Amino acid sequence: MNKKKIRENAIRIQESVISHLEELITDYLSTSDIDENETKDPEDFSHQNEATEMILNLKTQLQKAKMDLNVLESLSENRKNEIGVGSLVETDKGYFYVSIPTVVDCDGEDVVGVSMEAPLYKKMRGKKKDEMFYVGENEFQIISVS
Repeated sequence: MNKKKIRENAIRIQESVISHLEELITDYLSTSDIDENETKDPEDFSHQNEATEMILNLKTQLQKAKMDLNVLESLSENRKNEIGVGSLVETDKGYFYVSIPTVVDCDGEDVVGVSMEAPLYKKMRGKKKDEMFYVGENEFQIISVS
């Protein structure tokens, strides 16, 4: 499994998310702009308030998406011996990439992105090849760490 390719795919996905959020914000801004002097219908003001609320929500999501992109761009591709930030972890149940919460396809395999705040990461952090970790009743055997 190629960690560089996984990182590049994750960055591409994140850039797409950011672009989509920016488009949505632009759309909501254009539809929520009404002339208050010519509008008499209270329902129009209600829709404007809903749009304003949606814009604030989307801007929050956009800010988080940009922070996630920064995390991805800052990750090292250096090989690691123990699980830490930027590690690619192969287990008997699949692949994990310690980065941001996402799913990345790499050569037909799903790689699950795990954030540093995730309980899963807390269980696997510092582990090495051939060790095990448990999440709930699930047991994971570490096959490799890179």
